[in-house]
Amino acid sequence: MRRPLIASKQHGVYAFFVYITEQIKTNTMAKTTIPMTKAATNISLLNEANSVLTNFHTYPGMNIYELKWKILDMLCRQYPANTTLEEVYLKADTLNRYYSTNIFSILSMAKGIIHIPDIDQRLQNGDPTLVKDNTKPNNDIATIISGHTNYSFATKYCACHNPAAYPIYDNIMADFFVAAIKSEHLTCPAIIGLPISKNQMKNDYAFYKDIYTAFMQQYNLTSLTYREVDWYIWTAGKLLKGLLPVPYKNKSSVNVWTAGKSLMPQLPQFKQLFQLV
Repeated sequence: MRRPLIASKQHGVYAFFVYITEQIKTNTMAKTTIPMTKAATNISLLNEANSVLTNFHTYPGMNIYELKWKILDMLCRQYPANTTLEEVYLKADTLNRYYSTNIFSILSMAKGIIHIPDIDQRLQNGDPTLVKDNTKPNNDIATIISGHTNYSFATKYCACHNPAAYPIYDNIMADFFVAAIKSEHLTCPAIIGLPISKNQMKNDYAFYKDIYTAFMQQYNLTSLTYREVDWYIWTAGKLLKGLLPVPYKNKSSVNVWTAGKSLMPQLPQFKQLFQLV
């Protein structure tokens, strides 16, 4: 029997992320179906997101994440085209090193990218099939290396070139969206009545983007960029799981688990979203 998602009042939002971890391990969150009806949740996460983003630099290691993204942005601005092997190799290699996207042959990836039809125009247009095209071979970044699907890399590569059109995919965001849908805290016309799983989000990028955009619309986050929302959810989840402790004087005497739980009062809206207060 599955544990109910809505925990009792003493558990807090930390229980929500514990629940996600347990469900992933037991594969009980593999698929869920969107309820046909759900009352709108009237919560704005904007102020809280802005607070997390403002304090982003104070969290250990997070300034490095931002620096890496700025370097990638600089490279894509300096070399916006994707038709020269040397330039594409430099961008792909830097992205793979920074984000550990497990591309074992950067040369094969770079050679594949420069031969994708109309890649620069498609990037400019925000074409979702450039990430993964399920109808045409050799037409997308994710499957350009035969026998491999490099979905996370593909979303990040596109996002570096056109961040306004391409939200990146990572497991934390996918877990978050599946759990939000499962608990009926995220609904939109594009997903009502459909079976939802992480695999589906990885197989259909347009669908993943629809879910991402629906979450931003439902919780008043449309004034932020996809990347900022990603940083907010990713950081909030890490903080509340105790995996990203706040700065403290004597690190050896502080349990990071306790440090993370102590931050729950700083994210009241995030807690309210999942009724775990």
